[in-house]
Amino acid sequence: MNSNDLSKVILFRKMIIKGFFDAGVFKAEDADHILEWAVGEDWKTLNPKEWPDRIGQKTGLLIQKEPVRKTIPCLVELYNRRLMIFTSNN
Repeated sequence: MNSNDLSKVILFRKMIIKGFFDAGVFKAEDADHILEWAVGEDWKTLNPKEWPDRIGQKTGLLIQKEPVRKTIPCLVELYNRRLMIFTSNN
């Protein structure tokens, strides 16, 4: 990975952190669970450029044209709904 790619990844991660903070998710562990659910278990090793396709496949969200920080609150909402449905069925 060259320095330009690395700086893009760092910026991407900062936008993700801001998106989670704006959505009311303050614990890194909670954010990890949401990303694991939305992107896949390999989200930490996957190139962030592949995340939108993975998220779209998993959630149905079309996020290619949306900034990541605006997409994260949608992911949090979907994840919370999924949790509420899962816990109410058990």
